[in-house]
Amino acid sequence: MKSTQYNKLFLSAYFIILILMFFLVLKTGSHNPVLSLVFGIVFILFLSLALSFYKLTISIDDEIVSFKFGIGLIKKEYRLDMITNCKPVPGKFSIYSRI
Repeated sequence: MKSTQYNKLFLSAYFIILILMFFLVLKTGSHNPVLSLVFGIVFILFLSLALSFYKLTISIDDEIVSFKFGIGLIKKEYRLDMITNCKPVPGKFSIYSRI
């Protein structure tokens, strides 16, 4: 079984920030190269964060439970026989209601 949860609030905020950063980089282009470099680096950092954390995917089969954030740079697998206890965490953004 596989369940994916998208972080819509996070995506909306990062999309707005990325657009603002993009236009700031374009506007400061040739006027101030140091400022343009700083904006460019911050833009790349924000873009990499957005790609890394825009969704959470949890998969479970007969032997393994795994999770993956975003495009999969951060992921982990656990064998089911190594898990000693667990409990659902209630909340508005809980994925347990679909499992």
